[in-house]
Amino acid sequence: MKKVLILSPHFPPSGGPAVQRMTKVVRYLPEFGWEPVVLAKSPTKNEPRDDVLLKEFPSELRVFRISGLNIPQAVNCFIVRALLRAFIQPDLNRVWAERALPSARKLLEDGSFSAVYSTGPAGAHWLGWKLKREYGLPWIMDIRDLWTSAFTYKPVSFFHAAIDRGYEKSFLESADRVSCVSEAYPSILQELYPEVAARKFVVVPNGYDEADFTPGVESSDTGFLISYVGSVYDFMVKPRAQGWKRFFEPLISGGPAVPIRSPEPLIFAVRALLDKVPEAMENVRLRFVGSFPDSYRRMLSDYNLEDCVENIGYVNHSRAVTEMQVAAVLVLIQDGYGSEIDIPGKLYEYLRSGTPVLGLLRDGLAARLIRESSAGEVIYPTDRQGVSRVLLDWYRRWREGKPLSDPDMAYIRRFTRREQTRLLAEHLDEIEKIPS
Repeated sequence: MKKVLILSPHFPPSGGPAVQRMTKVVRYLPEFGWEPVVLAKSPTKNEPRDDVLLKEFPSELRVFRISGLNIPQAVNCFIVRALLRAFIQPDLNRVWAERALPSARKLLEDGSFSAVYSTGPAGAHWLGWKLKREYGLPWIMDIRDLWTSAFTYKPVSFFHAAIDRGYEKSFLESADRVSCVSEAYPSILQELYPEVAARKFVVVPNGYDEADFTPGVESSDTGFLISYVGSVYDFMVKPRAQGWKRFFEPLISGGPAVPIRSPEPLIFAVRALLDKVPEAMENVRLRFVGSFPDSYRRMLSDYNLEDCVENIGYVNHSRAVTEMQVAAVLVLIQDGYGSEIDIPGKLYEYLRSGTPVLGLLRDGLAARLIRESSAGEVIYPTDRQGVSRVLLDWYRRWREGKPLSDPDMAYIRRFTRREQTRLLAEHLDEIEKIPS
């Protein structure tokens, strides 16, 4: 079996969405002829844990954990991170990458590895780039999120933006393949760096794992439960400057800031539903599974919804999937200019759950995925009346025992984690044959 060195700072027992892709890759990659060996970051006390995910790994999996930059929670603020970011490039994970470099060299020195695969933040790609230059091994650079082209990108200064673009260009030119979770990423990166060969870019989307879903789980005993599974953010993001103006960020932007995951339209719609159908108070529940900022807790009080809303905080991935299955409605929220090209990883699990999905989204790839799978409805993120209309209609249909959606499971089954890992293995097979 051929061996691939996986560089993944975020890895179980760390929890959260950042670890899901690699959890499934290392689980299924041996089925397709590749033995993964992982270099990961040691988990810290400040981050969520999901020890259950460790049970998914092959017993022979080797994982080497190296400590990164651990910012104490007491000083974990924007100003501290900005100061550190001003002196550490390409990102704060460079500290982990520098510390992991000796371990990577020791693993590669016997010549038994056939490829290197880096995923996640720029620091991991810096390590992959470094190893590519030293050992000449085929290297796949996995892009889960755009970097300098992301709608949430905020360079510390014009100077730092130029450094980031320089690193990004070097990484893309050195990689043998650039795997992207979104079909929109290749064209965006090629437009920014036309000298990078188009053949390098491939799409390996996220997905769901059939093994995560429990047969027979139903929502009948939970009432009309409206759930949002994942973290809710209260920070604002300004639209990116366009064209040549982008090279002068962060001095200029493309417009006023907008919240990227505000539940306000949803909270408004629940209040409107209860006002129109008072007896619905016995059935309607709004549940947030994940972090929920204090600013939105105050909003619940303003709308007088404390009695029918609950936040159960962070849960492990297994519990999160169960929450998706028991809900009557699942809500997905994503706003901000540029968010149209992103597909949140949890959307694939939303679709597989079979629960109707209400997407508060701009018209883009995630919205298209919901529509093409017939999984639910899409409303513009700030359209409070539109959200109210859908919830009222769905509640009435739920009371009548009518289905709220008719998901196309044959379409959804295209996105299994095993299938995505098979695609990755094919690309590893291809670059393994490239002469060094």
